Amino acid sequence: QWSRLTTMNELRWDSFPWPTPTMPSTPAEITAAAIRGYILSPDFPERTPTRPITTRDRVREHLRQWHPDRFETKFLGRVVRSEQETVKLGAAAVTRSLSTLLTQLNT
Repeated sequence: QWSRLTTMNELRWDSFPWPTPTMPSTPAEITAAAIRGYILSPDFPERTPTRPITTRDRVREHLRQWHPDRFETKFLGRVVRSEQETVKLGAAAVTRSLSTLLTQLNT
């Protein structure tokens, strides 16, 4: 879905592939537990069919996508003005939760 976003001129909350088992309606629904459930799911897409990726790699991959500097530069400016703050808060919630999860995996 990320590649599709780069071709869209106008983005909305529901344009983003939030890393949760179900599409959240608000930033408050993006919790560490929801992200953990998504990342640790056995249905999580593999990078390639022949090479499984580790849980740490999954988290790091998402952290790269959702990193505030990258996310804001690439996407936030194309989010409709009325949803920009909500999307920014959602992305921050994702980053916080992923950072927490990575710390837990490293201990």
